[in-house]
Amino acid sequence: MSAAEKGDVLVRRCEAIDRLTSIDLPGRGVIGLLYDAARRDAGRPLSLNAAEILAGALAPGKVVLVATGWLDRPHVSRSIAESDGPPGAAALSRALHLGLGAIPFILVEEEIVAGTVAVVQAAGLRCVSPDETLRARGGSGALHPAAVIALPADRAASSALAEDLLARFDVGAFVAIEKGGENARGRILTSRGMDTTDALAKADAVREACTARGIATIGIGDGGNEIGMGRIAGALAGRLRNATGPSGTIADGVVPAGRTDALVAATTSNWGAYGVATALALLLERPEVMHGPDIEEDILRASAAAGFIDGVSGHVAPSVDGIPLAVDLAFLRLLRSVLGDGVDTRAWKRGAVSPRAPGAAEAVAPPWARWELDGSPRDRAAEIAGRIDALITIDLPDREVMDLAFPAFRAAYGAPLCHLAAERLATVQRGQIVVIATGFPNRVRVDPDIAESDGPVGAAVLARAVHLGLGAVPLILIEAPLVAPMARILHACGLRALSLEAAKRCSSLNATMHGACVIPLPVDLGEAEAQALALMAEHDIGAFISIEKTAANPAGELCYSRGGIGTPHVGKTDPLVALCRARAVTTIGIGDGGNELGMGNAGGILRSLLTFGDASYNGGIVPAQETDFVVPTTVSNWGGYGLAAALAARLGQPDILHDEATERRMLLAASLEGLIDGVTGATLPTSDGLSEEIHAAVVTMLRALIGLGIPDNDWPGSTPARG
Repeated sequence: MSAAEKGDVLVRRCEAIDRLTSIDLPGRGVIGLLYDAARRDAGRPLSLNAAEILAGALAPGKVVLVATGWLDRPHVSRSIAESDGPPGAAALSRALHLGLGAIPFILVEEEIVAGTVAVVQAAGLRCVSPDETLRARGGSGALHPAAVIALPADRAASSALAEDLLARFDVGAFVAIEKGGENARGRILTSRGMDTTDALAKADAVREACTARGIATIGIGDGGNEIGMGRIAGALAGRLRNATGPSGTIADGVVPAGRTDALVAATTSNWGAYGVATALALLLERPEVMHGPDIEEDILRASAAAGFIDGVSGHVAPSVDGIPLAVDLAFLRLLRSVLGDGVDTRAWKRGAVSPRAPGAAEAVAPPWARWELDGSPRDRAAEIAGRIDALITIDLPDREVMDLAFPAFRAAYGAPLCHLAAERLATVQRGQIVVIATGFPNRVRVDPDIAESDGPVGAAVLARAVHLGLGAVPLILIEAPLVAPMARILHACGLRALSLEAAKRCSSLNATMHGACVIPLPVDLGEAEAQALALMAEHDIGAFISIEKTAANPAGELCYSRGGIGTPHVGKTDPLVALCRARAVTTIGIGDGGNELGMGNAGGILRSLLTFGDASYNGGIVPAQETDFVVPTTVSNWGGYGLAAALAARLGQPDILHDEATERRMLLAASLEGLIDGVTGATLPTSDGLSEEIHAAVVTMLRALIGLGIPDNDWPGSTPARG
C-alpha cells in the first residue's frame, strides 16, 4: 500500500472514530453544534488532528501535562467531582505513555488528588511524585509512571506552579479534558451558567504558559464551556444556551476565551479522549495502545470507588453523564473495532477494487455532516432516529460504500431515513400483513443452497417489532432452502414459525402467542409473478420490507456487490414490489452494498458513485426498481435493528427492540443452521466479518438511543428551539 493510500485509510478510520464519539446518545442536543464547528475549524477528523499533534510533540521521556477534574456540586462540598474527565485522562495518559514514551503529569484540584490516583492506577500506570517519574526508566524492571499533581484554585499560584513545572521538566504537550475554562472576564461557568470559579483549579494558567513557550495544547470537551472551546466561540454565540452572559455578549457567558492548538468535541469528554487514543493507535499501527473494555471497566469502577459521581444522575456509580457501564463498554467495543478488534475483512478486501467511482467523494456531503431537522416544536422520535442513522452507518469495517450511500440518500430525502421509514410503517393496522423479503445465496459456485446470515437475522428483528408494536402479521419471503433456517432464527427471536392463517390469529388483541409465517420466494420470475398476484389478491398487505435482498438492475440481472451475476439463484422480489407501489402499499429497502432493493432510489444516484454501479458490470449492481423509503446501513441486519428502534421511538414502546441475549441466540441459531458469515465464509455466530460482540454492542447502543437505561437530563446545552 502506498503512503497516499495509507493516508486515505487513516482518514477514513478516523472519520469512523469521530462519528462514533460524537453520537448524541444521551440526547443533550449540543454535540452536533460543537462537533461541526470544531470540524470546520480543523478541516479534518478531530481525533486525527489531535493525535498527530501529540505524536509530533511527544517522545520518550517528555512530559505531557493533562489537566482534568470538574468539582461538581461545589455548593455542597468541594470534595464532590464528576466521573467525566479523570477516566479519559487516565486512558489517554496510558496511550501517550505506551505509544510515545511520554510521562503523564495529571493536574487536578487538591480535593480529588487521591481519587484521581486510584483511577489512573486502574489504567495500569503507577503514580509516584513528579521527580520520581524521571527515575522510573532505570532499575531492574519495567515501571509505567505517572504523577498526579494538585493544581491550585488561586490563579497566581497556578501560574507559579506552571512556571516551576516547565522550568524543571521537559514538557512536550498540554491536554485539557473536561476542564473548565475562563471566559473573557476570567470566570469559569458550568453549562447551566453557575459560577464555579472559586472552586476550580486554574488550568488556563498552565495552558497560557505552555502557549507562550510554543508547547502544543489540546482541548477536549462536550459542553462548550471547557478549555479549548475558545477556538469556536464565534460559532457558539447565539446558538449555545448560556453562551451569552448577563451583559448580552459572549464575554461573560459559558464559553472560554482561550484557544488551544486543537479541539476535540465529543458526546462525553471521556469519549473524546478515547477517540484520540484510538487515532494514536492507528497512527502508530499499534492497537495495544488503546485500552479495551476490561481496563475501561476497571477505570470506571475505580472512579466510583473513589467517590466520583455521575454528573447527570448524581449517583456514585461506574457511569458517566447518565451513560451506564454496559453502554460505555459497548461503545469501547465498537471503538476498538476501528482498530480491527472483532473485524475480519480479508475475504472481500483481497484483490478488491475500490467501490468508489472516480470523483465520487466530491459528489456528496462529507460523512461527518449533520442535518438540522425541519419543524417546530422538535419531533423527539425524529431526533432519536437521526442518532440511529448516525450509528448504523458508521463504516466500522471500512467498506467505503456507506460513506457515499448514506450522505447521498440523506441529502435526497432531507430527513432521518429511519424516521421516514418508521413513520410510514407505523400506519400499518392490526391484522395487516407486513411482508419481509430476505435471504442472499452466497458462494453459489460451491453450492447454491449456501446463504449468509446478514439479512435473515435483521428480518426476524423486524418481524418481532411489527408484531409486538403494531399487531401486524409478519410474512417472511425467502428462498426455499432457507425456510427452515429462517424459522429457527425466528424461534430464537421469540416468534413461532406458523402457517399464515395461524400467524394471523396471533395478531388478535387477546392472543397469547407470537408468531410469523415463512414461505418460499420463487427463483423463477414467472412463479414469483404468480405468487405476488396471489398475495395481493388474497391478503391485506400493509407494507413490504426488503432487507439484504438484491433486485434486477436495468439489464434485468440480479448482481452481487462486485458485479457478478446471481440471477439464477436469488428469489425475485421485483413483481411484488411493483404491485405494492402500484397500489400505494408502503415499500422499504434496506441494504449495505449498493446492490440491494432500495439502493436504486434517488434517481439511481449510486450508479455514478460506486465503481460497480457502472453498466459495464453486467448492467451495474444497482437495482432498477425503487422503493418508497430506503435505509442504507453498514450491515443490513443493523438496518433492520435501526428501523425497529426508530419504530419503537415513534410508538413509545422501547421493548419492541430485541436485547443482547436475543441477538446472540439468533446469531447462534443462524450458524447452527449452516448460514455463513458472508465475509469469512465460516458457520460461526458472526456476520459480515464482525464478531458477535460487535453486533451485541450495536444492540446495546441502539437500546440506549431509544432511552433504555438512560436517565432523562435537564442539561441546558441544547441549541435554542427555532420559533
